[in-house]
Amino acid sequence: MKNLLTLPLMTLMLLMLAGCGGNGDGAEDAIPDVEEETTEEVTTEEASAGGAGETEKTEEATEESQEKTEESASDSGTSEPSTEEGVMGGASASGPYEQNMVQNPAGEQCIMNRLAAEHCDGITMQEKFLAYHHLTFTNELPISPNIGCLECMVDYSFAVMDGNQEPISKNEVDQKGVPFTPELETFMESYAYELANFFNGHPSALLEYLDREGPAMMYIHNNRLSGNFADHTTHSVDVQNIEDMGDGTYKVTMYREYEHVTSNGIGSGTVEYTVNETPHAFEIVTFQAVDTASDDGSDDASTGGSGGGVSGPYEQDFVQNPAAVDCILSHLATEECEGFTMQEKFLAYHHLNFTNELPISPNIGCLECMVDYSFAVMDGSQEAIGIEEMDAKGAPFTPDLDTFMESYAYELANFFNGHQNRLMDYIGQGSPAMSYLDNNRASGNFADHTTHSVDVKNIEDMGDGSYKVTMYREYEHVSSNGVGSGTVEYTVHETPHAFEIVNFQAVSGAPDDSSGGGPADGAAVSGPYGHGTVQDPAAEDCIMNRLSGTDCDSYTTQEKFLAYHQLALTDTLPTSPNVGCLECMVDYSFAVQDGSQEPIGRDEMDAKGAPFTPDLETFMESYGYELANFFNGDPHRLADYIDMAGPANTYLTNNRASGNFTDHTTHAVDVQDIEDMGDGTYKVTMYREYEHVTSNGIGSGTVEYTVRETPHAFKIMDFMAVGS
Repeated sequence: MKNLLTLPLMTLMLLMLAGCGGNGDGAEDAIPDVEEETTEEVTTEEASAGGAGETEKTEEATEESQEKTEESASDSGTSEPSTEEGVMGGASASGPYEQNMVQNPAGEQCIMNRLAAEHCDGITMQEKFLAYHHLTFTNELPISPNIGCLECMVDYSFAVMDGNQEPISKNEVDQKGVPFTPELETFMESYAYELANFFNGHPSALLEYLDREGPAMMYIHNNRLSGNFADHTTHSVDVQNIEDMGDGTYKVTMYREYEHVTSNGIGSGTVEYTVNETPHAFEIVTFQAVDTASDDGSDDASTGGSGGGVSGPYEQDFVQNPAAVDCILSHLATEECEGFTMQEKFLAYHHLNFTNELPISPNIGCLECMVDYSFAVMDGSQEAIGIEEMDAKGAPFTPDLDTFMESYAYELANFFNGHQNRLMDYIGQGSPAMSYLDNNRASGNFADHTTHSVDVKNIEDMGDGSYKVTMYREYEHVSSNGVGSGTVEYTVHETPHAFEIVNFQAVSGAPDDSSGGGPADGAAVSGPYGHGTVQDPAAEDCIMNRLSGTDCDSYTTQEKFLAYHQLALTDTLPTSPNVGCLECMVDYSFAVQDGSQEPIGRDEMDAKGAPFTPDLETFMESYGYELANFFNGDPHRLADYIDMAGPANTYLTNNRASGNFTDHTTHAVDVQDIEDMGDGTYKVTMYREYEHVTSNGIGSGTVEYTVRETPHAFKIMDFMAVGS
């Protein structure tokens, strides 16, 4: 460590660690699945060698991703959170694990010999972390409730095995205390190694290093999804500086050398992290590159050597020579731009930012304004402004809402294609819109994407800083069967410098940014649908007969949910605004068709009332079947069961992206216990039998869910496996 600034709290932490000192390898690899999104600002390795990265968000990948059930377990595989994730001795796992792709990590003997030097010679820190997580994944070692110090984690696991330490789960650390508290330098080094394993899809605890609601989580999530940082090795890590900001946050400057599938050999980069202190460790909130491009995706944070901060992450540069580059370099001159679409112009502009040929605009939503800014910085007539400087220095421009929405539509197409884009800057972080788009891109159903035309039909000022925007779009992609179209209503918040899209729902057609295809009668879809890959679900006749008769006897509940959603997706039936009870949803749809029920949109339930309110047991059982269709990429409404800002959303998104839980069947569900916590939340214990591509036959698991009550149903916030 080259320069440790005032860290008054760290002295106490060092005393607490006594013997749990850091391993000198650590690096940006081990961050809890999150830092993957990668704005240029954040684009170091994560964001790739050319200067940009994508972020990924996966914490671990149990089926749902955290508990240990199927999601996370390779051996036992319980379906959602993966009991395998769980630990011996009853201590619960602190986070979900990825599917066990590495059966015999080289460092297992090193770990099982308690890091003894003679058994660890030649084993890298990345391999040691992988081996430790593999051993906890397979229940050979109890899982540590805290992270950020490998030696401390190993000491805890063996203390539990030896009977010298009471098992402590992550949820018990507030009451029982943590077995250790990592020092910040060791925490950051550990993150770097966990990050590499995270990008490789190997067991890691990266999400535990990240603030779940911070930009870092999104950056890293997107980067892993891109696949540009696979085959990842962290070669070395150096925490160069720690600055105590005096408010519980730290600025950490860390250098890392790494290698991956798109790095063209060994790459390196220095990244500045904003880190919050927590009661038991730290959380990385955001990051930006301060030189070269590092792979966690903070990228260099400066463009054209101007020092102007990049406002958002870029995808990997799959398009080396966008056709419209000359159009942009001509300052959008008519003769140079003839024949190029707006989508191509956005791509070319971002490509030039990506390659540092043009300074990056700190604001978005108006291509002409962005180009003007870039040339003004190059000409010296405009001071370079980073995204984080706009509050102090002002934005170089503020887009009007109409132009902002049109720009979003073209950026959306490049986002689905994995080309350079700034879509994340258009979206409210942690919002339903973010989750919908993330899931749609991960499905692959919207690749080879072209936005042909855009028409903002209506903007309604709601008077509270938000707007309802109705926009029509014509598009084409890999599963659209030619040119498709749809009209979507967006909820948009005004920000100091632009706008943020926080939610959307289809009002006609089945638009491809997908909040779901709205029913023909205009009833709003409450959540996005998976693409209709199953054109003729066998159980459609059962649904159309209102769940009665012998037609339904041979169909599973999973098939019935799929058939209902397919019928809603194709506008054959009106879509229910609420979820959690298939019978209730079917009754609503036919009541609307019969004229005995007024159509109710999701956003209208507060004013008009919900057509039904599911009981919690039925809601949870429904979730168990919707989960399977979600993993298969078939029509589903899983997003309506999940708190979008909670860990459950991250776990499930990452697990689906892994591909380890496809060909998924939920065979049986049993809600075993519901405990009312008295504060509007419930602890629900549910057993599920499932089968999928990596379960080795039928698996089972018991998961404990944290569920909060809402005015019209419930939302699953978090979960953890409690038994296989």
